[in-house]
Amino acid sequence: MSFFFSSFGGIKITKKTNFKHSLMNTYLIKQIRGLFFLFFIISVFILSSCVPQKLVRYVQPRDEEDTLNTFIVKHRPINTVKPFDNLYIKIISPDQSTSQMFNSESDGAANTNVNYHMISYTVSDSGYIDFPFVGQMYVEGLTILEAKNVIQNELSQYISNAAVVVKFVGKSITVLGEVRQQGEL
Repeated sequence: MSFFFSSFGGIKITKKTNFKHSLMNTYLIKQIRGLFFLFFIISVFILSSCVPQKLVRYVQPRDEEDTLNTFIVKHRPINTVKPFDNLYIKIISPDQSTSQMFNSESDGAANTNVNYHMISYTVSDSGYIDFPFVGQMYVEGLTILEAKNVIQNELSQYISNAAVVVKFVGKSITVLGEVRQQGEL
């Protein structure tokens, strides 16, 4: 038997076969430690990235009270006409020539891709719109329905049985994605 000093922590090994076994044991111990460390790191990543489904807004069941439809209905602000708003106004009457006189858009198939900014009426800084043949009408502070009624009352002097369509042009922007609060602006 020969005495042999190894470089593994100053362990005294008396047989050459023990040296071979101790090398394999330290190699296995290092591999097991590495596997435990790898398992620990993977576990930390998996457990820290899990978010309960209750916290994810898009995976909630539809029967809950806080769905998007009830949120929009409950929290939708009432839009009123303000200075510099653009209003699309269309007059519809049984007499086609009379309604064309009040509408600023052309007739026919070219109407399918109409740019509503080009045929809208801008509310002045004092709250009036200048409508053809009728003149100025005050619409500031009114809702769309109220503005429609005002325009329809003014037009009743010129056209009987006329229907009026009033819409905001470019009033809302919808934001979705990773933002602080989703919805309509």
